[in-house]
Amino acid sequence: MNETKILIIEDDIDINQSLASFLKTQGYHVETCPSAEVGHEWMKKNSTDLILLDLMLPGENGFGMLPSVVGI
Repeated sequence: MNETKILIIEDDIDINQSLASFLKTQGYHVETCPSAEVGHEWMKKNSTDLILLDLMLPGENGFGMLPSVVGI
């Protein structure tokens, strides 16, 4: 199994589940978050190798999350 950890931050449940299912079949470890708020909380407690970030999230959008995602 691939040790690469991918975090998907996507509010559309169908897109979120489709991406996660596909990536899991490719051997990746995948976590999902339905909002920027949940994504922030997840990132405080966990590490990841790659984040797939929706730019059009409700509340705080993906552009607003970028500084915390890249550690600025």
